[in-house]
Amino acid sequence: MKKGFIISIMLLSFQLCAFAQHKISIKRSCGFSKEDPPAEGYAWGADNQALEYIKRICQVSGISKNFTVERSSATATACALIDFNNNRIIYYNQHFFASLGDETYKIAILAHEIAHHLNNNLFTKDSNRAIDELDADKFAGSVICKLGLKLEDAKGLYLTQCPAQSTGLYPAQSDRIDAFSIGFNDAGCQNTITPKLATKSAETGDFCFQNADRVGYKATVTILKEGKNGAIKTISVSDGEKQCVYELEAGVYTVNISWSDRWSNNIPSTTQQIRVRSGVAGTLALQH
Repeated sequence: MKKGFIISIMLLSFQLCAFAQHKISIKRSCGFSKEDPPAEGYAWGADNQALEYIKRICQVSGISKNFTVERSSATATACALIDFNNNRIIYYNQHFFASLGDETYKIAILAHEIAHHLNNNLFTKDSNRAIDELDADKFAGSVICKLGLKLEDAKGLYLTQCPAQSTGLYPAQSDRIDAFSIGFNDAGCQNTITPKLATKSAETGDFCFQNADRVGYKATVTILKEGKNGAIKTISVSDGEKQCVYELEAGVYTVNISWSDRWSNNIPSTTQQIRVRSGVAGTLALQH
């Protein structure tokens, strides 16, 4: 009798687990460090640890969930997407998360994916995608700060998981670390602008870009210098934000400024010249 009862309980548990799984299809998504190819697989409820991380992220950020979180083997790492019913979902690979070990890494990845939903990203493969990634990295940085975790620990995630060079959809590793650090600093943690200005070399200067445009407009600033191959730096500056580039070699630079808005309008880009002066922080107001 007892043996039969145990078997019945085991069978019921198996059926409940099987019922909890459901088939999914990943078509258009945004992975943390690389694009998941279209795939079909199964998803099931998030584990308690992930749910606790989500709860902590939402609490310190003062946000309400507009998404659900599930485990799935259809993603290699973690991804955010909108399904065919317009539901916003975050999938994470439990084996990948287990391999990370570091709690800070897991929280940073989940915060990054949450930011995509918080910002109502549509996961399109256009020029806005790289900006969306940097904005999500900034949000993740602010979460790490508010939770009292260490910036240097979180940087290890980007150094081990993100490609060094830009892949088109994903910015270069250094740009992502910079965006993450900006979010961390803007949230009130260490490494603020003032001490950096006080310690830099006399042959370099800092230059800041202030987006003075209307709500909803983002500027992408590409800094070029004659005699240098490729861009010195590319940053995104949301409306009302001020972003700084530190320790630029003194001299004249060409700045290409492109704009995007939430309505995907085609906005002409502009080109300006700036002069970086030794030991001085310059500022350029951006307005299209």
